[in-house]
Amino acid sequence: MATDLIFSLLTLPILWYLYNHYRFIELEQDSIITFCVLFILIDFTEYWFHRLSHEINLLWSAHVVHHQSEFFYLSVGIRTSFFVPLFNIFFYLIFPVLGFSPDMLLLIIFIQGIYQLLIHTELIGRLGFLEYILVTPSAHRVHHGKNDIYIDKNYGKIFIIWDFVFHSYQKEIEEVIYGLNKTIEVKGFIRSMTEPYRTMAKAYRKLEVKKYRRAVIFKKPDRAAELYDSVLKKATDN
Repeated sequence: MATDLIFSLLTLPILWYLYNHYRFIELEQDSIITFCVLFILIDFTEYWFHRLSHEINLLWSAHVVHHQSEFFYLSVGIRTSFFVPLFNIFFYLIFPVLGFSPDMLLLIIFIQGIYQLLIHTELIGRLGFLEYILVTPSAHRVHHGKNDIYIDKNYGKIFIIWDFVFHSYQKEIEEVIYGLNKTIEVKGFIRSMTEPYRTMAKAYRKLEVKKYRRAVIFKKPDRAAELYDSVLKKATDN
């Protein structure tokens, strides 16, 4: 959350430039309707960015640090790689062009970031009918689980409805085991953020077939992991 907010502040000049020179719709910036529409659009966009971050290895390598913890508490919510906003910002550039003020955009990012921080807790159980509307702590616990039934589920940021619509919802039905199935053996938070890209670069250099090189970057993380293992085995055999 903190890195997203900081990077959003740094990109404000770009957002304002797009808004001032390229917007093609004039919207009433003081309207609650405009605010609500942007809130929903950003949430929809965040669902897909989050989902793609689990399906494309280049993005997963930035997101993986958020899933490394074997515990689930508030501090996990701020455990985010500084690489994430480098990709995430491209999903925001369309909004100033559509006529939404960068100030409103930044406010919604902040509100949604605070909400995401607060749902990283085991102190709150299931919340009845809200489980079918919002991303609750229960729904997000599922997302952080490495249980087979929980892997790659519940990508929503505020509204869980996107997971229902796009068939990625999973109810919390068994005790959640947190963390990764394959841990990254490094010390230090900064090293844990850079190591996935170091591994990717090493595999890319050693793989001679172009389609495998592309796979390391653009395929799902489990496919990339297979290529990593083949590179390691080849190096060991040699």
